Amino acid sequence: MPLPIDNINYLKVAIKKLNFLGLNITIPYKKSIINQLDLIDEGARKIKAVNTLVCINNKLKGFNTDIIGFKKGLLKKKMEQKKTSSYIRAVEAAEVILCFLKSENIKIHTVINRSKKRAKEIAKKYKNIRFSSDFKLDIKEAGLIINTSSLGMIGYPELKIELNKINKEAIIYDIVYNPINTNLIREAKKQKLELLLV
Repeated sequence: MPLPIDNINYLKVAIKKLNFLGLNITIPYKKSIINQLDLIDEGARKIKAVNTLVCINNKLKGFNTDIIGFKKGLLKKKMEQKKTSSYIRAVEAAEVILCFLKSENIKIHTVINRSKKRAKEIAKKYKNIRFSSDFKLDIKEAGLIINTSSLGMIGYPELKIELNKINKEAIIYDIVYNPINTNLIREAKKQKLELLLV
C-alpha cells in the first residue's frame, strides 16, 4: 500500500501507532529515514541507505535488501565468468551495488552521476573507477549497464540512452520497478540485448 509522505519525521510515530510490522522505503527517502530509526542493520549502516523497515519489540529497525535480487539475477547470468574481461558501466550506481560488484571482482569501469558533487563523494571511496556526470559517454565496450537512479521512474524524467552501438553481449539492468517497461528496457529489447530481470 503506497503511503505518500509530506514529512518523513512523522513516519516513525505513524508506523507505531498504526501497528505496522514493516514496510518498504524508496527514493527519495532511503537516506533521510535513517535518522528516524532505533536500530540499523550493519549492511545498511555501511552503505548509509535503507529500503526496508521492520518493527521489532516497538523498535524500528532498518535494512537494505536492494542487493539480494540483483545478486541472484546477476549470478544466474553467470557474470562471474566475465570477471577478467568485462567493463562495467553503471549509470548513477548506488553504493550497495558498487560494493557487491567489487566483492565479486567484477570490473567497474565508469559510474555516471547527474551530480558532479555526488560523483566526487563516491569517487573518494573507490579507486581505479572513473566517475562522471556526462551521460553521453561512449558505452560501446560496456559488458553491463546498470541504472540505479530514479530516471525512468513514474514522476521522473526518462533515462535517455542509445544502445545501438553497444557490445551485443552486454547485459542491461534497470532497478526501476514502476513502470516495468522503462525507456532503457525498451531500447535494450529493440537492440535484442540480454536483460537482467529480478
